[in-house]
Amino acid sequence: DAPLNTAPVAVESLTSVDINAALEGKTVPVGDDGLDVEGSGADIWEKSDGFRFVYRSLRGDFDLRARIDAIENTAPWAKGGVMVRQDASAGSVHATMIATPDRKFAFQRRESRGALSLSTDGGTAFAPACWVRLARTGATLRAYRATDTAGDRWAEVGTVNLAWTDPVLVGLCVSSHKDGTSCKVRFRGVRLQA
Repeated sequence: DAPLNTAPVAVESLTSVDINAALEGKTVPVGDDGLDVEGSGADIWEKSDGFRFVYRSLRGDFDLRARIDAIENTAPWAKGGVMVRQDASAGSVHATMIATPDRKFAFQRRESRGALSLSTDGGTAFAPACWVRLARTGATLRAYRATDTAGDRWAEVGTVNLAWTDPVLVGLCVSSHKDGTSCKVRFRGVRLQA
């Protein structure tokens, strides 16, 4: 895949919310294309999610990608990644491409409201980088990972077809996997084409 030639996401166009989390999170812009996001929450998993979400409301197709430079190790399944949700409720339909503190990738999703979550293993990023990406075309959503420095060589992890109702919420997510404990994730190279 060729590099995405779009401007960085404008921070002022993003909404930050804590979904079903005990602690208030934090979102701090860094440079032209980075965000440090701190979030709590039990997990993005099972039938109900708890996490920090930094998003934009969008209609139609999109391509969102970000490099994850660091994830604070609050638990083995603490996570940061890119996400699309139908809404901001804890049991919403969603699809998420995440990385964990030990640089494991997973494509996680809930295909109907309040249903159990599903996961596809995306392997491990040993070096030199850890990129995550979601791309929507119609009802089809594809999840990718990349481990090259520039984020140019994408490997598809999974695909799901969901009956989205526009608008959807598209952005970055962080869960500490330990509600009441804050986890900081450093996102860089954040790009959104919509």
